[in-house]
Amino acid sequence: MNRSWRQKAFLLPLALLSLMLTSIIAINGYIFIQNHITSQSEVKTIAKFMKQRRIFENAAIIGLPNNSETVSSEIQNLSGMYNLALLSHVDVEGRTSLIDEHLTILKDLLLNCARIESPGVLADAIANYVVRNSPVQLGFGILDLVNELDIPLDIGVKLLPCLRIAPRSYKVNLSLTSATTLGSYFDLNTSTSLKLRNLLKNYSIPNHSALASYLSSSHKDRNFSTLLMDTKITNEVDHKAMLLFEKGDTFAYIDIIKEVPNNWRINRSFFLWTPIE
Repeated sequence: MNRSWRQKAFLLPLALLSLMLTSIIAINGYIFIQNHITSQSEVKTIAKFMKQRRIFENAAIIGLPNNSETVSSEIQNLSGMYNLALLSHVDVEGRTSLIDEHLTILKDLLLNCARIESPGVLADAIANYVVRNSPVQLGFGILDLVNELDIPLDIGVKLLPCLRIAPRSYKVNLSLTSATTLGSYFDLNTSTSLKLRNLLKNYSIPNHSALASYLSSSHKDRNFSTLLMDTKITNEVDHKAMLLFEKGDTFAYIDIIKEVPNNWRINRSFFLWTPIE
């Protein structure tokens, strides 16, 4: 093969290589453009999501209901629910310990309110977590706890109407609580807890002194003073949640808490999605 022929023959591979490089560059350029378009689209979608989320959160803070053809809302009072922060005690030296009396209350609530069979294991897991992470701070909600402990979703949903978690200063508001919670908290039978619920609701029992007197009729030898310190009797709501639904499906849970008088803030919010036009 002479040199001239070899030079001409070599042009074909060079031409193919050039064509391949051109194709690769073109393909990469196309992919880049597509990714850029996708990225821009995602950025716009995220921006719409965050804007809509802020609208829902602001509505929750001011207590404005969301009702339209597709979106509805429901306010849930949390002030009357048992606060899991009550499980632990932090002494003056910063040492944290579990309060056995409150662990008993939790087990009873899991059984009779959340309807969880054999609640001991879950109660112990919750109590151990709270003790390890005390004191509880703002910005941590019941769904965070469910996530931290890997509690199955079907169990976690059962906890929402029964339990909350907030700083320990947020006491159980007995005027706003359920008969089931009263029964678990004070170890009362169903008929007694229902009667107590009505007495608290119509202010026939206006304070802790009157409540202690009422409880003595069911537990003559028991001192409830320590448990009563973690409660209050008032019509004030200081903790609530807004649930949002799209065509009946829950898409958001917004936990709102009163930090100081008349100053509501988002404690925690969870969105599975937001309805975006």
